[in-house]
Amino acid sequence: MNKLVFAASAVAGGLVFFVSIVLFVVGVAQFNADSTPDQPWFPVVVWGLLFALLFWIDRNWDIGLRIPDGKPWGLIATFAVLSMLASHCLLVLEGAYHGITREFEAAPEGVSGFFALVYWVGIVVAMSTASESAFRGIMQSRLMPLVGVWPAIMIVTIANTLAHRWDGLAERAVGVFAILVAWGYLRHISGSLTPAILTHIAAIFIWDLILWNWGPWDHAAMGMGSLVTTTLIGLAALAGAVYVAKRI
Repeated sequence: MNKLVFAASAVAGGLVFFVSIVLFVVGVAQFNADSTPDQPWFPVVVWGLLFALLFWIDRNWDIGLRIPDGKPWGLIATFAVLSMLASHCLLVLEGAYHGITREFEAAPEGVSGFFALVYWVGIVVAMSTASESAFRGIMQSRLMPLVGVWPAIMIVTIANTLAHRWDGLAERAVGVFAILVAWGYLRHISGSLTPAILTHIAAIFIWDLILWNWGPWDHAAMGMGSLVTTTLIGLAALAGAVYVAKRI
């Protein structure tokens, strides 16, 4: 019974933290866009509060911000890259199956180009950090000693998947789930939350840049050659990630 209570508390605590931070970030960013659309100051506010809060939480409950010594960081970084490549290939194939079109999500209307750039960076860093801290930090760190590594990763991944926006989630749920499993395992093998945060930020930046440069991306228009190539790249990356993970 105690384990169940502690596990439920970990899940609830992570969700409350995540929702609270998301509402705060979105609210402050929108207020900034409405009040001073040429002067993007909101990252200073949201980053300052978020990182101060995270350092305080980590100091009191150890959610994994510290980077341990003696880890094979080259192999861990390789796993992060390969697992992201494999899971994003799956995301692309899933999009092609459902015939969806993806495009870059722009900043609020009426803001300057400089504001839009700062908005993008500010939101990506804040949301990625908040997500990892809530799910792989607060939630997974508490669950692993209670239920074991893989049950904890699965519980956290399900919760994190359902915490995404529900519009269009059914058409990307499998790919999102795979990405989140990879980040959960990255959190485990590295012994730190920091690699997952950095990987999350990098993955969003790269994906957004692809959509910004070549989007809107109509996945249904992908030819058979592109689909086969994507599949082969994904399988090769998955095999490489599994091989590297076994060596860590």
